[in-house]
Amino acid sequence: MSAPDDFHPVSRDKPCVICGNDDWCRRTASGAHECHRIHEDAVNEYKRVGTTPGEYTVYRCPEDQRARNRNRNSPTRDATKRVVDVDLAAENRKFRDAITPERKTTIAQQLGVSVAALESIGIGRAEENDLKRLRASGRGWRDACPPVVSSFPEFDAAGAVVGFGFRADDGSKGSPSGNVGAKRGLVIPSTLLTRIDPVLVVEGPTDVAACETLGLASVGRPSSTSGGKHIAQLLSQRDVLIVGENDQKPNGNWPGREGAEKLARCLATTWKRAVRWVLPPDEHKDVRAYLQDCVANNLDLGDEHACREAGKQFVERMVEEATEEQPPATSSGDCGDNNGAREVALRLCEDSGDLFFHDNEQCAFVVVREGGAARTLSVKSREYALLLGRRYYRETDRGLSAAAKTEAIAMIEGWAIFDGPEESVFLRIGEFEDKIVLDLCDEQCRVVVIDQSGWKIVNDSPVRFRRTRGMFALPAPVPGGSIAGLRPFINVQNDDDFVLVCAFILGCFHPRGPFVILLINGEQGSAKSTLCRFVRAVIDPNKAPIRSEPKNIQDLAIAANNSWMIVLDNMSLVSERTSNAICRLATGGGFATRQLFTDTDETIFDAKRPVMINGIGNVADRSDLIDRAVRVTLPTIPDHRRQTEKNIWSEFEKLRPGILGAFLHAVSAALRNQADVRLAKLPRMADFATWVVAAEPACPWPKDSFMEAFDDQRRDADEYVIETSPIAKATYELVEKTGEIKGAATEILERLSADKDQKILNCSDWPKSPAAFGTKLREVTPNLRRVGIDVVPGRSRSSRTTAIRKNDEGPNLPSSLSPPSPGPDDATIETDGEGSDDSANHGKIPPHDPKTPLDTRDETTRSDLEST
Repeated sequence: MSAPDDFHPVSRDKPCVICGNDDWCRRTASGAHECHRIHEDAVNEYKRVGTTPGEYTVYRCPEDQRARNRNRNSPTRDATKRVVDVDLAAENRKFRDAITPERKTTIAQQLGVSVAALESIGIGRAEENDLKRLRASGRGWRDACPPVVSSFPEFDAAGAVVGFGFRADDGSKGSPSGNVGAKRGLVIPSTLLTRIDPVLVVEGPTDVAACETLGLASVGRPSSTSGGKHIAQLLSQRDVLIVGENDQKPNGNWPGREGAEKLARCLATTWKRAVRWVLPPDEHKDVRAYLQDCVANNLDLGDEHACREAGKQFVERMVEEATEEQPPATSSGDCGDNNGAREVALRLCEDSGDLFFHDNEQCAFVVVREGGAARTLSVKSREYALLLGRRYYRETDRGLSAAAKTEAIAMIEGWAIFDGPEESVFLRIGEFEDKIVLDLCDEQCRVVVIDQSGWKIVNDSPVRFRRTRGMFALPAPVPGGSIAGLRPFINVQNDDDFVLVCAFILGCFHPRGPFVILLINGEQGSAKSTLCRFVRAVIDPNKAPIRSEPKNIQDLAIAANNSWMIVLDNMSLVSERTSNAICRLATGGGFATRQLFTDTDETIFDAKRPVMINGIGNVADRSDLIDRAVRVTLPTIPDHRRQTEKNIWSEFEKLRPGILGAFLHAVSAALRNQADVRLAKLPRMADFATWVVAAEPACPWPKDSFMEAFDDQRRDADEYVIETSPIAKATYELVEKTGEIKGAATEILERLSADKDQKILNCSDWPKSPAAFGTKLREVTPNLRRVGIDVVPGRSRSSRTTAIRKNDEGPNLPSSLSPPSPGPDDATIETDGEGSDDSANHGKIPPHDPKTPLDTRDETTRSDLEST
């Protein structure tokens, strides 16, 4: 006997007649039952196993159907996976793309609204399979879904799709059940922000469509008893009029009226202002019924002006008849748990004078004043959450619950993003007009403002700075110090290396870069890590001044987002992927990843940062990284010159304020002179070179010292690239011998390979194909050009050829330049009492003192304090 096909799940009111349970089993209207708990042998088809006394016929449920029902009805199913598997935003796009203009017109005629109104609320088309996939249920939809329904997306206050409302052509309604899109949200038309107040809060999508047809601002909630929390967040700054429904029941209940009154009372409590509610006039059930009555009285839906006039009259009449709900005298309310606490927390923010704003990435920030100092915090930071809790405790002697705190922060974030101004937020170094601002990160929130005339410490920053957990304070700079005061603390082998290290520090003060990369190499015990610590202590001290190699590019981006300077310690060799990322970081580039707890939003890291890398050998071998870098090799430190870390840092802390003041003095000179600097030939990293040359008149070394040192290290870098790259070395040697190589990539590779040892041909850096050869050659082309060899690609209709030949002019290396002559004020720059004067040391660098501490090694224990 075949089983009936109109089974429905049992319920608490109508349990299974065999086992008495209200889950898994099914029944029909005629009284037939499927029972999962009949203990006969399993069968593969429906089978009559008995008849209960009376009228019930019972069938054994097959195993596969048993599993499906169990998954569908069991309260212990894994709901989490089902939620993740459904992309509601994608479903919404699919539904909207599926609906045709003809169907929109048909639905608009059925509902008595305009097509434009339906489009504004995102009407779509869903089919039976879509409803089953989402488990959409309505009047009898669980097993026999309609073949086609209209879909209406429902949103939360942030604009994310959280569910759907479905409407069949016969007027029956449904929505997803279970955990797949089961949340109910608001129907929010796309025109909400452009409509004038009041905003009508109505029930369902069809009433919203009616309001849209009448030209009224509106938001729809799914029922008379839901949507309050979303409305409280979405419409907190709008004038709201809640419109209930005239739907009094035979038993005397009036759910539409009761729901409107309750929502008004709830919002009044939350917003602490009066909120109005009303029922449609003339006993119309809802707004759509009023519109249909207007159409019956010859209102043409195609006449936009007439519809707007009808809508205006409708609102005016409802405003006259509206009832106001006043906020209660106490802060407690029935709009949801923790509302009173949340409102107290928000009021305390207003009373404290917090200023909310957002940056160009739509991240919310707040400026708080605690103890007279203004601090900029991320609204979603742990520190601000703790501050809200502390304020609440001081006010009420009670703790702020996590739920209330979360709701308060969510509302504040909305204020900052939608109502607050847009401002730039900086980390350690900022810019304002033609000035540079350095954040000292101290308790007083002081900053140093540097301009063309000097520098000064101010209490109120002209720009916003954020601070991260690892940032340490800089000492207040003082005038009278010298850049040369740094020399005894870093182990460089000559004046040129010291100039390059100081040039790197000067480049770090530029707010927009680009920055050179400082590569430091030397044997064990040569104070590589110590040099990095001292350099960083001058401009960006941090709890973790040096770090190991990042595990991936995302870790590097996060480090750059939380620190002005990146220092990678004890690197053996920079990988290709890390090398590319560091190049982007130094000269500009972004990193994007998916934002947590979202499906489509991105988190974008876009920053330029100074980078230092140290290692025993030559840690960088890729030409693009070397082209962006300056390299310093440190000498060995004799044992008799080692000092304890405590002593060396004690001496440094005494001089650090003066050293910082001297660098600020040089930065001021750079601002004053950079427009007048003319380089004879622009080198790689020309912006950096121009900046340092502009600062040079205020630095303690002779004129042109920087460019001479910079040119020398560029030559060394080119020589290093050619020596370490098999293809560059082979090309250089062959051109030197023959004068020119010309031909296709295959031919040139064969000529280069002709007399090479098999070891070279088998190494990983030797190209194995013409395409790989072309890539390798392009990487070293700039280095070859600077040593006098040009690579000239050519192409004809039939082939590609490349000519590699000597330059006519010989090596094309960056030449020296003519910096601006020191002005009368360059020796002593006025700084309102807080400048720095290096005139006494100008033109010379103090020689090494054998007694000067150069390392942090303990003489007594000989223990190596270097991290390398």
